[in-house]
Amino acid sequence: MSNGLISRALDLAVGFNNCLAGPFAGQLIGSGSGFDGVAELSAQGRYQRAVIKATAANAALQGQKTLRIGRGIVDADIVFFEQPQVRADVQLADATIDSLFIGAARGKIDYRNGQGNAQFLAEGRSTFPFRIAANGQLTPDLWTVALRGRANGISFSSAKPVRVAPVKNGYALLPSAIKVGNGTIRLEGRYADALQIRSNIDNVNLAILNPMLPGFEMGGRASGVIDWNQTSFDAVPQAQGRLEIKRFTRNSVGTPSQPVNFSLKGNLDTDGGEFSARILRQSAKVGRLQVKLGALPTGPGEWIDKLLEAPLSGGIRYNGPSDLLFSPATLANQSLVGPVAVAADFSGNLRAPLLTGSVRSDNLIYENETWHKADQFAGARCVFEQ
Repeated sequence: MSNGLISRALDLAVGFNNCLAGPFAGQLIGSGSGFDGVAELSAQGRYQRAVIKATAANAALQGQKTLRIGRGIVDADIVFFEQPQVRADVQLADATIDSLFIGAARGKIDYRNGQGNAQFLAEGRSTFPFRIAANGQLTPDLWTVALRGRANGISFSSAKPVRVAPVKNGYALLPSAIKVGNGTIRLEGRYADALQIRSNIDNVNLAILNPMLPGFEMGGRASGVIDWNQTSFDAVPQAQGRLEIKRFTRNSVGTPSQPVNFSLKGNLDTDGGEFSARILRQSAKVGRLQVKLGALPTGPGEWIDKLLEAPLSGGIRYNGPSDLLFSPATLANQSLVGPVAVAADFSGNLRAPLLTGSVRSDNLIYENETWHKADQFAGARCVFEQ
């Protein structure tokens, strides 16, 4: 058996007693950066088998973001049949990546001959605490998953087990409902050669998103529908949506913004798209936004690139408290207070938008908690063309 240094963090020793075509027999040994483990490779008939036993203690995986693991265990037995056979138990404790802390997590699966079961549990915090548990039953024709959890003090669960049907080249999500506090999200769709999503949102508390958006601390309730239909992943989607957000707030620098209502509508297809928003304080309209896209370019290329090149027009008009306008930006640990009037028009395209207009204000105060800085602007007026 030969030994070789693969990287500064990982030593690998591999021994094979047959040809490179496989299945292989031997050991794959890893040790370094807090990780230790062995993968025993062997043949099960003409198929490859791998039995993996690994541990982590105060380990670190370096990358674009560093994953640190206090304790971890992997115990798995996998046979790579045409339909894989998997028995695995993975445990994690005291793990961090950026501001996300996972106190404990465990996943188990026992899957063979196209059927089996799987369980998952995780709890931790990202500014706000969360806990999620899932229990799945797997058959060749149908997967059912029961979900239950809590995020930022808001409970969520599947009203009935979520049903996923394996189909040719993908999966179909059968009509399902997720209870979110006193609200409900209804979903169905298909992920295969095409992507289809139909959703209905009813009175969902936006605060449930806060653990996934550190520093934003949003509040309010959302209701509406969002539909997405893409005949292939290269095709321009046909999408439409309508969303009503009631009493939206954002806690900036320890102070919640004034509650505001949003009425949002949008659609997109090959002929272009349109998005509009109305901003209401109590029942009075204080602002509006209108964005229009012309027909998307034809020919080869990614649909997102075509979207960015479509002609852009529209504008924004607003006259009211600046924190109402600033709150949807959800910039972490920043706030803006004082009256403001905005009038601006859009042109160009999304890749290189042109903005022409003006912003006027008196006694505008900007605070940045990260920089411990506050600036005041008295009688400010800005005319821009960019």
